[in-house]
Amino acid sequence: MSESTSSPQGEGKSDEHAVESPHSGPLAHPSSSRLSNPPTPNEHNKPDDRPGDLPWWRKSEQRGFVIQVLLLAVGIYVAKIYSSQLSQMTESNRISREALSSVQRAFVTTKTPLMFPVSNQGKPVAWGFQHQFENSGATPTINAIQNCTELYQASELPTGFTFPDGIDLKTMKPPSSKKSSIVIGPKATASPEPFYLPADLMEMVKNHTLHLYLWGWVRYRDIFMNTPTHVTEFCFEVKYITVQDASSPVPYFGYCDEHNCTDETCKDYREILKR
Repeated sequence: MSESTSSPQGEGKSDEHAVESPHSGPLAHPSSSRLSNPPTPNEHNKPDDRPGDLPWWRKSEQRGFVIQVLLLAVGIYVAKIYSSQLSQMTESNRISREALSSVQRAFVTTKTPLMFPVSNQGKPVAWGFQHQFENSGATPTINAIQNCTELYQASELPTGFTFPDGIDLKTMKPPSSKKSSIVIGPKATASPEPFYLPADLMEMVKNHTLHLYLWGWVRYRDIFMNTPTHVTEFCFEVKYITVQDASSPVPYFGYCDEHNCTDETCKDYREILKR
């Protein structure tokens, strides 16, 4: 009777392909596992793994360009905001400056002329008329020039009269200019030289057989920079005279129909600037 016995060599061969695991018994050889499960071709050639096929947001060059564009857009937007604020500040400063200028600048107007007698041995031989230029502003005038003209005649001034500077009462033609410089302080009044009318002519004015007109202009600047030259024009007529006593008649002045204006509201503003 024969007994089948296992060969020690066979045992050794089977043990060559098995590794004893301390926990779960024999394990397959590592090399045999890799051979039995080879990687598929797609695992090595995925599109996302190739640099040329990356999305734009994953590429550093394109991402940097987009960031720069966004920063530029933000900068432009901020610049527009600052520009708008600067414009508003500039406009606010302009309004404040104009408000200050309009309140503080010199502003010259003309009050009705003063009238006073020139007497000889207690009897008036002439009457003087003197203009009054009043500066209602809080600052003085700069480079002020004034010109005053007087005219008496039997008729009224015609429509469209040009109000020339100075008139020779004998020839009725404009003589050389009578303009002169004058300084008018803040909240002050200044007067040029007076005009004298003989007493007999004054009597004719009182009896309404003679018209007496007094006109002129004042040209000046204010203390503020970049402001235009100012002009004040005026024209008065002695309408009538009341007599309380022979030495103190009281004149009443009326404004002429034209030649009472300031600055660019005067039709001859540009012409006055050149005189």
